[in-house]
Amino acid sequence: MASMRAGRALIDDCWIDGMILSGFCDSHVHLGLVDAAELMPHGIARVLDLGWDPEISRHWPAGAHLGGPTVDIAGPILTARGGYPGTSDWAPAAAAREIHTPADAESAVAHILSIGGRVAKIALNSDGGPVWPDDLLAAVVSIAHRAGLPVIAHPEGAGQAERALTAGVDTLAHTPWTEHIDDELLR
Repeated sequence: MASMRAGRALIDDCWIDGMILSGFCDSHVHLGLVDAAELMPHGIARVLDLGWDPEISRHWPAGAHLGGPTVDIAGPILTARGGYPGTSDWAPAAAAREIHTPADAESAVAHILSIGGRVAKIALNSDGGPVWPDDLLAAVVSIAHRAGLPVIAHPEGAGQAERALTAGVDTLAHTPWTEHIDDELLR
């Protein structure tokens, strides 16, 4: 990473003519799976951690001053009973928080805010486990929005991207790869 004034840049005792870009933001990481110290030297200045054990991830934003990227977190991924990522090997058990009722969603959103979470991530992965019915999905999204949290969805499986968008999620965590998304849905 380099800082620059108008004109040419001096980096490592070499003058650089051309363009220097600002640091990049990776808007979908799981910091528990990577070496965060390797991000800044490769141009990643900001990350959004989209799901990890909240007792660990709650400390990541405060540690950004130690030379790593600026970190925003989601805390645990909100999911249905027995849903993804609780069924996968990559995530610690605490990276998923099961939501069974709107009251559970209220509690989960309060917890996300209490640990400094900036977004709520929801799992809609019907290929990886159960997903919420439409009414509970809508309630979870509404509760997060009322608390001021944008909602990011992990859609995987037939119809899940459409369900996410219909429920009012703000962002898809990634491009759905398990289904073709109709152009009309994207409008």
